[in-house]
Amino acid sequence: MTDGIIDFAGERLIRRAPEWPLPLTGGDQDYILSCLRAIQTAFSEPVVPDVPLDLIPARALMRLLVRLRRTLRPQTDAQADAMTRLPGALHLLAIACAMERERAATDDGQRAGPGGHGP
Repeated sequence: MTDGIIDFAGERLIRRAPEWPLPLTGGDQDYILSCLRAIQTAFSEPVVPDVPLDLIPARALMRLLVRLRRTLRPQTDAQADAMTRLPGALHLLAIACAMERERAATDDGQRAGPGGHGP
């Protein structure tokens, strides 16, 4: 048994994220990276990935953001300020994941043809 409380909402976000990179816009990538850079600076913890975000599977990126939300506890004003962007980054990525699920479902429906059967 674990000593911590299970974060069901965080686990659900991780499981809903696809195993492949998402086509995030430049602005979306910039927002997530600025959030990670602020956290890295404030907490002196290396959290910014070494590879571009468009190469990271969405599930891995979501896992990182959820882990930061779950584990980091601000002790200073600078740390608290850095953490204020994290919910926005999580929400942005969750929306991108939902849009990807919808796109994939639409693609599957079109491939199946009328009535849900193959061509």
